[in-house]
Amino acid sequence: MPRRWVPGDVYSPHDLSPAEMNKWRRRNKREVDVVDVLGLRPLDMYKNFSLIQEFTTSSGQIKHSKETGLRPVNQRKVAKMIRRIQGMGLYPTIHDHPELIRSEFYPSERRGN
Repeated sequence: MPRRWVPGDVYSPHDLSPAEMNKWRRRNKREVDVVDVLGLRPLDMYKNFSLIQEFTTSSGQIKHSKETGLRPVNQRKVAKMIRRIQGMGLYPTIHDHPELIRSEFYPSERRGN
């Protein structure tokens, strides 16, 4: 049983169903990711703009680990690399032209004369 029962817990028959038990299963942590497989050291890859683009959105924000698929350790390293390179001024905090970004958020808005 994946759920830990302790004396005094109150439960119904529904709590013992397979669907309910699946909610209590522990998710496996990611063992390896792209950074590990390729043997990259993110803090040394700050000049690789194509790599940095994979981990940032078009508005210059760092993507969430759910989107990148990185382990927490490597996600922190990549985020630190991106913050450093943006701080150095080598990589823009906003990639696209503001008008292009605006059209993504307001697609139905008509342009003026």
